[in-house]
Amino acid sequence: VGIKAIAGNLVISNGTALHMDYGSVSAGGELVVGGNVSNAGTITLGQSAGDDLRVGGNFTNAATFNHNNRRVIFTKTGAAAIVTLSVPTTLAYVVFQPASGSTTLQMSGASALTISAPNAGNAITFNSAADIFDLNTRALTIGTTGVANTITGGGTFRGSTTASLTLLGTGSIGTLSFGTGFQNLGTFTVNRTTGAIACFMGSPLAVVTAMNLTAGIIDLDAQTFTLNAAATITGASSSNYFIADNA
Repeated sequence: VGIKAIAGNLVISNGTALHMDYGSVSAGGELVVGGNVSNAGTITLGQSAGDDLRVGGNFTNAATFNHNNRRVIFTKTGAAAIVTLSVPTTLAYVVFQPASGSTTLQMSGASALTISAPNAGNAITFNSAADIFDLNTRALTIGTTGVANTITGGGTFRGSTTASLTLLGTGSIGTLSFGTGFQNLGTFTVNRTTGAIACFMGSPLAVVTAMNLTAGIIDLDAQTFTLNAAATITGASSSNYFIADNA
């Protein structure tokens, strides 16, 4: 079948569906959408490796998105690619892959995003240090309980005083870096492996409301980590703690 491409927008209306695995047949490659993807019905990605979704514009989900363990690849440059979710949405893997320059993803909408990496590997793949994942006051969960996963590529996150970030899985997810002016989270939850490094900090970070250190160790390296006066901290123990001896 091979790669399929749409130069403009892909709109799946209420009551309609696009299934890339229909009849249990491989899609034979990516679906490339040059513009926006807007789903109010059902989208199901393919069942075989490479049967991914490549998006050149914004991504909106208001209904059912079946990731089928495939990647969603964002290629937009210049203005941010807006990810608008009106229902809780799970993507298996997110890849930043601009043809040149960098890509910024900005979360929007009322609902949370999970990037699950169900088959392990890189949950988020940044193309370069210039790529940005903007939480924009929303809630992001990375990983699946009991499954090793990582973030790779050197890009940065943008947080806010009301944004929420949850890290699930096992072992170290890698280095978390937040861009200057956006080095805040409302709630930060780490639930990976007790007694093992869960993440390394690549920038300063301030937690405003709640630090949930459920399982894992946060290695600050030479960075400053601030818990605001009103913030609560739960789960900290002799096995789940901060390493702050490299400053």
